[in-house]
Amino acid sequence: MLPGSHYYRIPSGIPSSPAPLLPIPSGKLIPPAGKPDLGIPKVPDLPRIPPPAPDALPKPRTGCPLPATVVLCVPERAMVIVEGQPLQSTGRERTFRTPDLAPAEEFVYTVRATVMIDGKAETETIKVNVVAGEVSRASFEKLFTRLERPAPSVVTTGLRK
Repeated sequence: MLPGSHYYRIPSGIPSSPAPLLPIPSGKLIPPAGKPDLGIPKVPDLPRIPPPAPDALPKPRTGCPLPATVVLCVPERAMVIVEGQPLQSTGRERTFRTPDLAPAEEFVYTVRATVMIDGKAETETIKVNVVAGEVSRASFEKLFTRLERPAPSVVTTGLRK
């Protein structure tokens, strides 16, 4: 007998092979066997609780450092500076990856965007919270609002000849 193995002996009065199956006459339906009533009270069904949304589940945190990804929505002509370093990318959406960050800790990046509006440099600075292995998004809403304002109208009081 091998260690950890269990052998069971079948008593001599019980046949060791299954009983032979009798042929079923064709064309006859055999009703399914019902569940026997053993006198045990039935436990009522519990109400179904929907699973939580994927966003509501806690994200697993691994023990190894990972970079975070930051996606910024900025005016297209804006110059973007992250922690004193200018981003080289252009366009309305700018993405950068952080260096590897310690897991389970939150970090804050200071991001500044500057755009020229009516010959004047307009700047907005925001703080972006980042976590290792996750994507953070931020938008420079004040700059977008300033760009959407109509230009001041020029009023002429008379025509010169």
